[in-house]
Amino acid sequence: MAKEYKDLVVGLDIGTSKVMVVVAEVMPTGELKLAGMGIAPGNGLKRGVVVNIDATIHAQAPKMGPHIVGMIANIAHDLAIAATSVNIKAKTNEGLGHLGRQEGIAANVIVLLSAHSPPSGINT
Repeated sequence: MAKEYKDLVVGLDIGTSKVMVVVAEVMPTGELKLAGMGIAPGNGLKRGVVVNIDATIHAQAPKMGPHIVGMIANIAHDLAIAATSVNIKAKTNEGLGHLGRQEGIAANVIVLLSAHSPPSGINT
């Protein structure tokens, strides 16, 4: 049976040479229990802005639906962009492979970066 996660915390680090993500469950004691993590090489950006983010989480469990609005709000706040510039969707693996057997969680994320700040008064 799938494990029910009550509270999740997601961290995203867009660095100059790599992009990293970590997902953790907040335990009743307040401690964090690692649920998954990933890293991918990146060309980096020494200065600039995030224009938008499109992410797909692949997980048989937990159900991501109840957490997506909070994840969008947290990412938008942390990156100082509009929540409408962050898109997160979730898919199951239909019971196939290691993801379908609930042995892991995967995420595909596309981040559009701009080397220039947007003109003042324009929200991205």
